Amino acid sequence: VKIAMPQFNLDQEEKWKNNNRQKITDLNFKEINNAIEQNYELIVLPETAFPFSLTQKKDIYERLISKSKDISILTGSLHKKNNQYFNASYLFEDGKVHIAHKTVLVPFGEAVPFPEMIRNLINDIFYDGAKDYAVASNPTTFTIQNTKFRNAICYEATTDKVFENIDTAYMIAISNNAWFTPSTQAALQKQLLKYYAKKYNAIIFHSSNGTPNAIIY
Repeated sequence: VKIAMPQFNLDQEEKWKNNNRQKITDLNFKEINNAIEQNYELIVLPETAFPFSLTQKKDIYERLISKSKDISILTGSLHKKNNQYFNASYLFEDGKVHIAHKTVLVPFGEAVPFPEMIRNLINDIFYDGAKDYAVASNPTTFTIQNTKFRNAICYEATTDKVFENIDTAYMIAISNNAWFTPSTQAALQKQLLKYYAKKYNAIIFHSSNGTPNAIIY
């Protein structure tokens, strides 16, 4: 599969402002169009490349479905389902959509790893009462252009769980490392990805916002 992984370097504070959504959306579609013009078969955009729930933005959702008839698109976004929010990967291919939810959440970033009473208190004090993200029970393997790719979203790519029962040599990992810029997080993440690639004999295609993309053997 001929894969495009455009490099994104969007500032974390700017990314989540409502008045920047259109500009970010336009940038994403510009990269998709560039990939189509260059005859790529798949484009991979980073974690939360669309900083909202795609299923709640019908016009953008339908545009992606239309573009997927010319190129497969894997992108990060949020997914609201049954009044819960998931950190998700969306695969648009041949006019169809497949959604994978994150299986391992970042402690204190996406979920507070304490009993409910303490968790709610921490969320009220430090996160303005926001709820933890919901989580999937098992990782997802996408079939893209007749090739299997295990899906991973940022932190979970550095855990054993996302490699459980893996039935392919390929993984696509998407990250938003702008959360941690500047810090040593990206260097540590890359070393862990190299470790897990070797442990599970995998090739990891890592698409990131804020730090360099990589293909890790």
